[in-house]
Amino acid sequence: MICSYKDFFLASFTLLLSTLFISEGVSQNQIIYVGGDEFDGIFRPRTTKINYDDIEGSPYSYDKLLKGFVALKGEQPKEYFLRYDIYAEEMEFLNGDQLLAVTNKQDLDYVQIANLKYIYTGFYINDKLNKGFLVELDSGKCSLYRKDRIRFEKEQPPKSSYTPGTPATFKSRPSLYFMSCLNSELQQFNTDNSALDKFPPVLQEDIKSYMKKNKLKFKKESDLIQVFDFINSQ
Repeated sequence: MICSYKDFFLASFTLLLSTLFISEGVSQNQIIYVGGDEFDGIFRPRTTKINYDDIEGSPYSYDKLLKGFVALKGEQPKEYFLRYDIYAEEMEFLNGDQLLAVTNKQDLDYVQIANLKYIYTGFYINDKLNKGFLVELDSGKCSLYRKDRIRFEKEQPPKSSYTPGTPATFKSRPSLYFMSCLNSELQQFNTDNSALDKFPPVLQEDIKSYMKKNKLKFKKESDLIQVFDFINSQ
């Protein structure tokens, strides 16, 4: 049997997808291109360890599936409808009518959902190595990233007839920030009075003067991004 170049390309691409994505008994090979930025159809959700429908709040950065891109290292980005499950640390994408999750996260270059660009990388929290998705806020000479966090609180039964119980809930936790400057390793960036010391000494005086002149604070994310924009414009 003689295969055309087109057939060979499609077969190779199908094999690549099968190593990157996973589902339960559902075809993984279809890529969708649908008009509009927000999916308004019906899809089968992923099976998770806990039933999200029974929990108040949301584990997602965006509840709805939004048009975005998945880019593998060395490959052109592909378009999908996506959403990020912050609690489970999983990037979900729609394939036909089935919601799947990216499994080989280390093969990702980036994932773009609406105006948020995610990278999957290692980072340290209290000297402990973690891996997960970070939102890229600025990049260049000094790059800034944000780690969004969600906690799950179990249902609490009533302690007495006078004290009501509480439902299971997803609640936001304060975001963490990370930075890399002049090709340094990714490090946690605490937005307190010690934040300036995280920058290379050669940059600190310029940053201090710029922040004072523009009345900027490290604790405000928009101000923080403005500081990194200033650094990367020099």
